Amino acid sequence: IRLSLVGSEMCIRDRYMTSVILLRHHTGGYHASTHVKCSLLSISAYVLVLLAIYFFNCSVARTASMMLILLSLAVIFKYAPMMHENNPVKEYSLYKHKQYSRILLLIIVALLTIFLLIRKDSLALSLSLGTFQVCIFLLLEKMKNKRRCHSYEVK
Repeated sequence: IRLSLVGSEMCIRDRYMTSVILLRHHTGGYHASTHVKCSLLSISAYVLVLLAIYFFNCSVARTASMMLILLSLAVIFKYAPMMHENNPVKEYSLYKHKQYSRILLLIIVALLTIFLLIRKDSLALSLSLGTFQVCIFLLLEKMKNKRRCHSYEVK
């Protein structure tokens, strides 16, 4: 029994990590100023996702998955890719990253839909939470850029 539980947890973790890593590569977004802050932020996000998956019951997981993915779709389609000095992207590559991020997002939505249809709610939630994390990082970078631009205007 424990082996199947570990296998299930690994599958959930893998779906989450895959969605975050693949999307973040093409969407960009917030980057911490130091490696320590980056590690703390990444670990904190990972632990929060695992707790959310563990504590959400099936009906909440289904609703949360759909709401999070819809919000993520809107934000990622609007703002991605977002350039950052820690991860420079050549100007001519922006269109390619925009297209890849949208294609990956649509694949994630298709997988999420399949997981919801076959009642694999925790897998659907892990995908939507990973996508939502990317969405949050885009919004954080957008706010940071807005604040930075505003501070330049004030001076």
